[in-house]
Amino acid sequence: MNIKMFKTLLISSLFAISSFANAGLITLNSGDYYGALGGVGESRGISFEALSTFSISSVGIEAALNAQDFEIVIWSSTNGHQLNNLLASSAQTFGTTSLGWNDIAIDFTFTIGNFYAFEWRPVSVNKTWASTLTYYNDSSLPASIDGKFKLIDGYEAEFGFSNFLHPNLRVNTVTRDVPEPSTLAIFALGIIGLTSRKLKKQ
Repeated sequence: MNIKMFKTLLISSLFAISSFANAGLITLNSGDYYGALGGVGESRGISFEALSTFSISSVGIEAALNAQDFEIVIWSSTNGHQLNNLLASSAQTFGTTSLGWNDIAIDFTFTIGNFYAFEWRPVSVNKTWASTLTYYNDSSLPASIDGKFKLIDGYEAEFGFSNFLHPNLRVNTVTRDVPEPSTLAIFALGIIGLTSRKLKKQ
Protein backbone atom coordinates (compact mmCIF):
# COMPACT_ATOMS: atom_id res chain seq x y z
CA MET A 1 0.00 0.00 0.00
CA ASN A 2 1.55 3.32 -1.07
CA ILE A 3 1.05 6.71 0.56
CA LYS A 4 -1.59 7.80 -1.95
CA MET A 5 -3.67 4.68 -1.33
CA PHE A 6 -3.28 5.17 2.42
CA LYS A 7 -4.56 8.75 2.26
CA THR A 8 -7.53 7.66 0.17
CA LEU A 9 -8.40 4.91 2.66
CA LEU A 10 -8.08 7.24 5.64
CA ILE A 11 -10.23 9.99 4.14
CA SER A 12 -12.96 7.62 2.94
CA SER A 13 -13.05 5.83 6.32
CA LEU A 14 -13.35 9.07 8.27
CA PHE A 15 -16.10 10.28 5.96
CA ALA A 16 -17.99 7.02 6.33
CA ILE A 17 -18.11 7.11 10.11
CA SER A 18 -18.78 10.85 10.32
CA SER A 19 -21.71 10.68 7.92
CA PHE A 20 -23.48 7.74 9.53
CA ALA A 21 -27.18 8.57 9.66
CA ASN A 22 -30.10 7.27 11.68
CA ALA A 23 -33.60 7.57 10.24
CA GLY A 24 -36.86 7.11 12.09
CA LEU A 25 -40.56 7.87 11.84
CA ILE A 26 -41.98 10.09 14.56
CA THR A 27 -45.73 10.60 15.00
CA LEU A 28 -46.78 14.12 15.97
CA ASN A 29 -49.94 14.47 18.03
CA SER A 30 -51.03 15.40 21.55
CA GLY A 31 -52.00 11.81 22.44
CA ASP A 32 -55.52 13.05 23.21
CA TYR A 33 -57.55 11.34 20.47
CA TYR A 34 -60.64 13.17 19.18
CA GLY A 35 -61.78 10.97 16.29
CA ALA A 36 -61.60 10.14 12.59
CA LEU A 37 -63.97 12.59 10.94
CA GLY A 38 -64.70 14.72 7.87
CA GLY A 39 -64.95 18.51 7.83
CA VAL A 40 -61.34 19.09 6.96
CA GLY A 41 -61.34 22.84 6.23
CA GLU A 42 -58.89 24.43 3.80
CA SER A 43 -55.75 22.99 5.46
CA ARG A 44 -54.54 21.31 8.63
CA GLY A 45 -51.30 21.58 10.56
CA ILE A 46 -49.50 22.09 13.84
CA SER A 47 -46.84 24.39 15.25
CA PHE A 48 -43.86 23.35 17.35
CA GLU A 49 -40.54 24.31 18.86
CA ALA A 50 -37.45 22.38 17.77
CA LEU A 51 -35.88 20.82 20.89
CA SER A 52 -32.75 19.82 18.97
CA THR A 53 -31.19 20.42 15.57
CA PHE A 54 -32.28 17.70 13.16
CA SER A 55 -33.33 17.05 9.56
CA ILE A 56 -36.39 15.43 8.01
CA SER A 57 -36.92 13.69 4.68
CA SER A 58 -40.76 13.54 4.58
CA VAL A 59 -43.99 14.65 6.25
CA GLY A 60 -47.14 12.53 6.24
CA ILE A 61 -50.76 12.91 7.30
CA GLU A 62 -53.18 10.21 8.45
CA ALA A 63 -56.16 10.73 6.17
CA ALA A 64 -58.43 9.35 3.47
CA LEU A 65 -57.50 11.72 0.65
CA ASN A 66 -59.53 12.65 -2.40
CA ALA A 67 -57.53 12.51 -5.65
CA GLN A 68 -55.67 15.79 -6.30
CA ASP A 69 -52.36 17.63 -5.79
CA PHE A 70 -51.21 18.28 -2.23
CA GLU A 71 -48.36 20.16 -0.63
CA ILE A 72 -46.65 20.23 2.73
CA VAL A 73 -45.51 23.70 3.77
CA ILE A 74 -43.03 24.58 6.52
CA TRP A 75 -43.43 28.02 8.13
CA SER A 76 -41.34 29.94 10.60
CA SER A 77 -43.09 31.21 13.73
CA THR A 78 -42.28 33.53 16.62
CA ASN A 79 -43.78 31.48 19.43
CA GLY A 80 -45.93 28.83 17.74
CA HIS A 81 -49.13 30.89 17.62
CA GLN A 82 -48.72 32.50 14.21
CA LEU A 83 -47.22 31.83 10.78
CA ASN A 84 -44.36 34.07 9.68
CA ASN A 85 -42.23 33.23 6.63
CA LEU A 86 -42.63 30.31 4.26
CA LEU A 87 -39.41 28.31 4.56
CA ALA A 88 -39.99 25.28 2.34
CA SER A 89 -42.69 23.38 0.48
CA SER A 90 -43.06 20.21 -1.52
CA ALA A 91 -45.96 18.88 -3.59
CA GLN A 92 -47.17 15.48 -4.70
CA THR A 93 -50.17 14.05 -6.55
CA PHE A 94 -52.26 11.44 -4.74
CA GLY A 95 -55.06 9.28 -5.99
CA THR A 96 -58.04 8.59 -3.74
CA THR A 97 -56.78 6.79 -0.65
CA SER A 98 -58.36 4.95 2.25
CA LEU A 99 -57.68 6.13 5.80
CA GLY A 100 -53.95 5.71 6.36
CA TRP A 101 -50.61 7.46 5.99
CA ASN A 102 -49.85 9.68 3.01
CA ASP A 103 -46.27 11.04 2.87
CA ILE A 104 -44.66 13.83 0.86
CA ALA A 105 -40.87 13.92 0.52
CA ILE A 106 -39.27 17.15 1.75
CA ASP A 107 -35.73 17.83 2.95
CA PHE A 108 -35.41 20.41 5.70
CA THR A 109 -33.23 21.03 8.76
CA PHE A 110 -34.70 22.50 11.95
CA THR A 111 -32.59 24.51 14.39
CA ILE A 112 -32.83 24.03 18.15
CA GLY A 113 -34.83 26.73 19.92
CA ASN A 114 -36.64 27.97 16.80
CA PHE A 115 -40.39 27.77 16.21
CA TYR A 116 -42.02 26.31 13.10
CA ALA A 117 -45.33 25.04 11.75
CA PHE A 118 -46.34 22.28 9.35
CA GLU A 119 -49.29 22.92 7.06
CA TRP A 120 -50.78 20.15 4.90
CA ARG A 121 -53.10 21.48 2.19
CA PRO A 122 -54.41 20.94 -1.34
CA VAL A 123 -52.55 22.90 -4.04
CA SER A 124 -55.89 24.24 -5.35
CA VAL A 125 -57.80 25.67 -2.39
CA ASN A 126 -60.90 23.63 -1.55
CA LYS A 127 -62.60 22.08 1.46
CA THR A 128 -63.17 18.64 -0.04
CA TRP A 129 -59.59 17.40 -0.19
CA ALA A 130 -60.20 14.50 2.21
CA SER A 131 -63.16 12.42 3.27
CA THR A 132 -61.65 11.61 6.68
CA LEU A 133 -58.86 12.92 8.91
CA THR A 134 -57.59 11.58 12.21
CA TYR A 135 -57.86 14.39 14.79
CA TYR A 136 -56.32 15.04 18.20
CA ASN A 137 -57.23 17.67 20.81
CA ASP A 138 -55.16 20.82 21.23
CA SER A 139 -56.20 20.98 24.90
CA SER A 140 -53.46 18.45 25.79
CA LEU A 141 -50.73 20.61 24.25
CA PRO A 142 -47.90 21.46 24.69
CA ALA A 143 -46.42 17.98 24.34
CA SER A 144 -42.79 16.98 23.88
CA ILE A 145 -42.11 14.24 21.32
CA ASP A 146 -38.90 12.20 21.03
CA GLY A 147 -36.65 14.99 22.33
CA LYS A 148 -37.05 16.81 19.01
CA PHE A 149 -40.50 18.43 18.96
CA LYS A 150 -42.46 20.47 21.46
CA LEU A 151 -45.93 20.55 19.89
CA ILE A 152 -47.70 23.83 20.60
CA ASP A 153 -50.93 24.48 18.70
CA GLY A 154 -53.09 23.09 15.90
CA TYR A 155 -53.68 25.16 12.77
CA GLU A 156 -56.46 25.45 10.17
CA ALA A 157 -56.29 27.99 7.34
CA GLU A 158 -59.73 29.55 7.88
CA PHE A 159 -59.57 29.88 11.66
CA GLY A 160 -55.83 30.07 12.25
CA PHE A 161 -54.69 28.86 15.67
CA SER A 162 -58.10 29.37 17.30
CA ASN A 163 -59.10 25.90 16.07
CA PHE A 164 -59.13 23.27 18.84
CA LEU A 165 -57.94 20.25 16.81
CA HIS A 166 -54.84 19.14 14.96
CA PRO A 167 -54.22 16.32 12.47
CA ASN A 168 -52.11 13.24 13.05
CA LEU A 169 -48.85 13.98 11.26
CA ARG A 170 -45.62 12.03 11.04
CA VAL A 171 -42.10 12.89 9.93
CA ASN A 172 -39.17 10.79 8.85
CA THR A 173 -36.17 12.23 10.71
CA VAL A 174 -32.55 11.92 9.70
CA THR A 175 -29.95 12.67 12.38
CA ARG A 176 -26.33 12.84 11.29
CA ASP A 177 -24.03 11.44 13.97
CA VAL A 178 -20.65 13.21 14.06
CA PRO A 179 -18.10 11.45 16.31
CA GLU A 180 -16.09 13.38 18.89
CA PRO A 181 -12.64 14.59 17.68
CA SER A 182 -10.97 12.16 20.10
CA THR A 183 -12.87 9.25 18.51
CA LEU A 184 -11.71 10.30 15.06
CA ALA A 185 -8.12 10.64 16.28
CA ILE A 186 -8.09 7.13 17.77
CA PHE A 187 -9.57 5.73 14.57
CA ALA A 188 -6.94 7.54 12.46
CA LEU A 189 -4.09 6.24 14.65
CA GLY A 190 -5.42 2.72 14.27
CA ILE A 191 -5.44 3.02 10.50
CA ILE A 192 -1.90 4.45 10.55
CA GLY A 193 -0.68 1.60 12.75
CA LEU A 194 -2.19 -1.08 10.54
CA THR A 195 -0.81 0.56 7.43
CA SER A 196 2.69 0.88 8.94
CA ARG A 197 2.75 -2.83 9.77
CA LYS A 198 1.69 -3.68 6.24
CA LEU A 199 4.40 -1.41 4.75
CA LYS A 200 7.11 -2.96 6.96
CA LYS A 201 6.13 -6.47 5.86
CA GLN A 202 6.38 -5.39 2.25
